[in-house]
Amino acid sequence: MFIPGFLGAITLYILSRENYFYFTNTRKWHRNWTAGLFLLLYAALIGGPLYYIIKLMVPKITEMSGRSQELITGLQHLSDSMYRYTGQRLLTTENIELWQRQMRNFIPSFLNSTISIISNILMMFFIVYFMLVNGIYITNTCKIYSIKARECKKIGL
Repeated sequence: MFIPGFLGAITLYILSRENYFYFTNTRKWHRNWTAGLFLLLYAALIGGPLYYIIKLMVPKITEMSGRSQELITGLQHLSDSMYRYTGQRLLTTENIELWQRQMRNFIPSFLNSTISIISNILMMFFIVYFMLVNGIYITNTCKIYSIKARECKKIGL
C-alpha cells in the first residue's frame, strides 16, 4: 500500500540530494532545518496543484449528486428521443437504476482513493526527510555491503 510513497521518496531524494549536500556541507546549514525546508518546498510543489484540483472537483461532484433527479429526467428524455429516431431503446429503466447505484458507489471509492493518495504523500515526506538527514549514512552503508562505488553512483548514491 505504501510502495508508491517509498518510490516517491527515493525519487525526491535522488533529485534533491546534490542540492541538500551543497547547503549542508558547503554553506554549513543545519541538516534538520534544511531537510524541513526541502519538505516545505515539496509540499508546495505537490500539495498546491492537488489542493486546487480538489477545490475544483468537489463543487462539481456535489452539484451532480444534488441534482440526480434532473440528470435522470434528462437521460430519460435523451432515451425517448433516441427511441423515436432509431426505434431502439438504449436507456431502459434498469440501465438508469444501475447507473444510479454506480454513482452512489462512486463517492465512497473516490474518497478512499483520495485518502490513499494523501497517506502515500505523507509517507513519502516522512521517508525523504530521514533519507536526506541520514544521506551520508545511506551512502556509507551502500559501500559497506559490497556494492561497488560505481554501482552506487549508477543509482544516485
